[in-house]
Amino acid sequence: MSHNVSHPQAPDTTHSRPTLRGAGRRLAPGRPLNPLSLLAVVTGLALWEILASAADNYLFPTASDVATELQELLSDGSLIDALQDTLTKGLIGLAIGVTAGVLVGRLMASSQMVADSVTPLVSAVFPIPRLAMYPLLVVALGAGGEAAIVLVAVEAFFPIVYSAQVGFASVSERYRWLMRNVGASYLQREALASRAMTPSLVAGLRNAVPTVLVVVVVTELMMGSSGAGFLARDAGNHFEPARALAVVAALGIVGVLLNMVMRKFHERTQSWSLSRQS
Repeated sequence: MSHNVSHPQAPDTTHSRPTLRGAGRRLAPGRPLNPLSLLAVVTGLALWEILASAADNYLFPTASDVATELQELLSDGSLIDALQDTLTKGLIGLAIGVTAGVLVGRLMASSQMVADSVTPLVSAVFPIPRLAMYPLLVVALGAGGEAAIVLVAVEAFFPIVYSAQVGFASVSERYRWLMRNVGASYLQREALASRAMTPSLVAGLRNAVPTVLVVVVVTELMMGSSGAGFLARDAGNHFEPARALAVVAALGIVGVLLNMVMRKFHERTQSWSLSRQS
């Protein structure tokens, strides 16, 4: 008798299975290096070398001079130590911001009252430049890495909280009903919601990670005593433009690598979205 009552109400999942199996196949396993992108980089470096050589100005170093300084910074280990310090502060702040953003986004997705209460506050604070808070954080926490970590956490919080809210809300009542109907526990239902939230969260991370790197470097340029920003500022104070640009080039390479990792992670998690299978 119970089967006759529940069966007509059960959602039709026959169309979702092929989508689940085929979602991963639609993603390209890897994107080959675009020859045009490589050509653009080589052309830009060649123009830089030509113009700098023609200018013959100490403040406008050639690309080869910057490459030589970059090699020296790598050889003596100072650049590696500086990048490690910068990335450590950035990752700690990012972890704090992501954790807080996911928790608040989960509450906003599960409770309309929480969403109505938190959204105006988040919307009001979001346009405020976070770097304007840095002097206040330095006064409160000192000029060490703690102020930079807090600033990074605040900067990462905003894109994550919205991404988490959208991701958690993507779990439709159809899937929630199905999980309850098969006797799934609370932890299993939360695991489903977390998996469905991941693609949206990774999309938010793709926006947050470059910003995090910029925030850490800028704080180091302003008042830092270590890190890549401090290394670039020290080179500028000693009128070593090639050395300063070498640090900037290294930061650019790190930024490109981080973007590649996040893009690959985003592609890998796209099939986890339940909204693509509805």
